[in-house]
Amino acid sequence: METIRKLRKLNHVRRCSSFPIIHETSVAEHSYHVALMCIFVAEEIKEGTGYEVDTSKLLKKALLHDVEEIITSDIPHPVKKYIRSGLRDFISSSTEFEECPNWLYNEIMNGHEDDSLESKIVKACDMAELVLYCLDEMKSGNTHVESMRDTALQVLRACNENIQSNYLKEIIEYEV
Repeated sequence: METIRKLRKLNHVRRCSSFPIIHETSVAEHSYHVALMCIFVAEEIKEGTGYEVDTSKLLKKALLHDVEEIITSDIPHPVKKYIRSGLRDFISSSTEFEECPNWLYNEIMNGHEDDSLESKIVKACDMAELVLYCLDEMKSGNTHVESMRDTALQVLRACNENIQSNYLKEIIEYEV
C-alpha cells in the first residue's frame, strides 16, 4: 500500500512547470491521457496490420513513464533525454523507491531504454498528449507554449514515421 500511496504524489506534480500556464495539469492526469491515447494507437495497429500490441506492457509503460518525477518534479523532454544516465543514478540514490516491488523499480530504471513497439507508442503518445495540451493552452490565449508545442511536434513526427498512426497524424496536422 505504501508504494501506491507514493505513486499518488503524481497527482500533485505540476506539468510544464517551466512555462506560464493557464490550465495546470498534473503528471498523473498527463499519464492517464497518454495511456488512453496508447489504447487507440494499439487498436489501430491491430486493425491495420493484425499485429497484437502487448497492451499490458503498453499500459504499464504509459502509466509509469514519468513516475520518477515524484522525486525530480517535471523535467522537460529535451532535458530528460540528455540527463537519462545521471537521472538513473539520482533515482537509485533516493529512498523514495527503495521498498517498491522489483518490477516497478525495474520499469522506473530501465523502462525508457527498450526498443519495443510498446515503448515507441508510449513515446509518440507522450509527445502527442503534450501537443494537445499546448494546443488547448494556445486556444486559451497562451502564446508561451508555442515553442514547447513545436519541439513536441518535431519529436512526434519522427516517432510516427515508425508507427504510421492516423490518430497521431491527425494531431500532427491539426492547426489551432
